[in-house]
Amino acid sequence: MEKIEREAPLLELDLGLNENIYQIGDTILATLSLKNIGQEPLIVNKRMINYVKDLKDLCEIAFTIVTPSGDEAYFVPRVNVRLLKKDDYTTLLPGDVITSTYEIDDYYSPLESPGNYTIYAIYQNYNDPGDGEIAWKGEIKSNTITFKLEP
Repeated sequence: MEKIEREAPLLELDLGLNENIYQIGDTILATLSLKNIGQEPLIVNKRMINYVKDLKDLCEIAFTIVTPSGDEAYFVPRVNVRLLKKDDYTTLLPGDVITSTYEIDDYYSPLESPGNYTIYAIYQNYNDPGDGEIAWKGEIKSNTITFKLEP
């Protein structure tokens, strides 16, 4: 069976936050919605593990948070990542969406300085589920959101 690679972007990644202004120490919830914007069904990796972007075989999601000083917030790994399984994949019909929510303040540190922060996410997949099935491969960037931390 000849493998046909799918090209990005047949998917759209939308980022939303539960608030626009937080007090230092508040829980910051980020929700990602992955949508099939194409005309055909797509096999996608639905695991959506948040980890380090450069570890393409271990994660699907990587957030970038820019602090008020212009530095990127440091990712604090607290995730025991397993290898991908066939069950980690699903078929998204045109218009279908899968979502996942993350406690950003749990993964990134320090988010302790008052001021404006920006955040975006990358979804990536470079693997197939097996059995000759072809998954969507590539990476897409979400919208960028600004939020504020107050003392």
